[in-house]
Amino acid sequence: MKNLLLSFLFLYSSFAFADGEAPFSIELESMNIPGAPGIHSYVYAKHNNKWLFLAGRTNGLHGMTPATAFPRPFANKMAYVVDYVNNQVWSKNIFDDLTVSQADPLRSTNLQGIQVGTKLYVCGGYGLDSALGNFVTFPVFSVIDVPGIMNAIQSNTSLAPHIKQIIDSRIQLAGSDIEYMDGFFYLIGGNKFTGIYMPPPMQSNQQYSNSYKKFKITESGNTFSITDYTEYIDTLNLHRRDLNVAPAVKPDGSFYSIIYGGVFKYDVDLPFENPVYIDANGYTVDMSFTQKMSQYHTARLSMFDSVSGKMFTTLFGGISLHDYVNGNFVRDTLVPFIDDITLITRNSNGTTEEKVLPVKLPGLLGSNAEIITLENVPKYENDVLKFKSLTGRTLVGYFFGGIRATLPNMGPSTANDVIYKVFVTPKTVNIENISGLTPDSYSLSQNYPNPFNPVTTINFKIAKDGEVNLKVYDIMGREVKSLFNGKLNPGEYKVKFDAGYLPSGIYFYKLESPGFSDTKKMTLIK
Repeated sequence: MKNLLLSFLFLYSSFAFADGEAPFSIELESMNIPGAPGIHSYVYAKHNNKWLFLAGRTNGLHGMTPATAFPRPFANKMAYVVDYVNNQVWSKNIFDDLTVSQADPLRSTNLQGIQVGTKLYVCGGYGLDSALGNFVTFPVFSVIDVPGIMNAIQSNTSLAPHIKQIIDSRIQLAGSDIEYMDGFFYLIGGNKFTGIYMPPPMQSNQQYSNSYKKFKITESGNTFSITDYTEYIDTLNLHRRDLNVAPAVKPDGSFYSIIYGGVFKYDVDLPFENPVYIDANGYTVDMSFTQKMSQYHTARLSMFDSVSGKMFTTLFGGISLHDYVNGNFVRDTLVPFIDDITLITRNSNGTTEEKVLPVKLPGLLGSNAEIITLENVPKYENDVLKFKSLTGRTLVGYFFGGIRATLPNMGPSTANDVIYKVFVTPKTVNIENISGLTPDSYSLSQNYPNPFNPVTTINFKIAKDGEVNLKVYDIMGREVKSLFNGKLNPGEYKVKFDAGYLPSGIYFYKLESPGFSDTKKMTLIK
């Protein structure tokens, strides 16, 4: 497989977006691990530089008739261990060791899974019940010992001792998502299919949960149970499946989850566009922001900037209500596969911005894929990367699996078998101390040259140690660039500002430090 290096520079792509240039760039670099599975809609775990994969499908997008929707031969019945450092793969048929009733749920599709510590918690999923001879949504919750099952796959010993299961109809869902916060599991959205798949509008055999369920798992020896169960029902705003649930961090450091997208609305087969925020105290629907891109479950990467309080969620391709063509949103009610990358930023003041990036994925990828972050990358317990701890070009994880489409709408598709390394490079501003003297006061100088095209220099003086903020705003007061945000010692500094990505116009730059604030105007003429 030909090695591909794709540099995705996150540039300012439309003046309608308030925050200007993104504060980082992303690169994807393809890699080949012989024997690694091409799957999607799976569950995974990681341990000691290896990955565990279970369930999912090995074909592309499901068909739209009962006969073509979920063909049995494409249900993944293999358990895989992938060593991504040494390029080794081990696999084992789960039906070799487990009873049929144990194995059937673990070859289903669109099941929910999350790793907490060394255990993988898996529930629900839609697939064939061998005893019934029909398709069901499984009411099965599994707790899997990750190191144990990985060793069993590698040594070709029984998987059974490493899997515990219970039956509980409350978690009988597919197309949901599951998160873990403050000792509780949150099972969000989803629905229950009964029988064979039926296309809209004939889907009377599905029942949406219209809720999220909050609970604990209490284990005792070889048994466990669901405890402290609460269900939050909202038949309007939580009527969603196949959604993107992103782990998130608030400016105060506490955790929450964000629902982006999900389908289907009651009156039309289109995705939801307003986010929902879930934390330990309940949930909030954000009617002030309308999401345009990547509403179906897709590969995503979450990062939090602890200095600015900004929460970054990057959505990689997938299936979307809009395509982005020549700088314009193009609404497509067929909801196409796209190759766009979207950055959604939730600011510390609660406002949200969405940027479509001007470079593309290598194909119509992303749907039902995952970004598997590295175990040793700086991050919070909920798998959100610590953005301010990233220095230079950093390998943060891997883009794995998903669907690879050939056409935006109704074309052939396959399971993606190309793995991509994901690199993040924080963008830095070249700030230079131009004097060894300690100024006796703060000051902000007029930029030079002014007017400018497209590079100008800004000088300022800092009288005391402390936090310094230097930002650029457009004429509407919207931030378009953060030139510096951090601590400085006393001195005189200069910063070069390259406005090549901005249109001509009047801008303002503002310097803030404890006890000092000043703003000046500058003009960009192209």
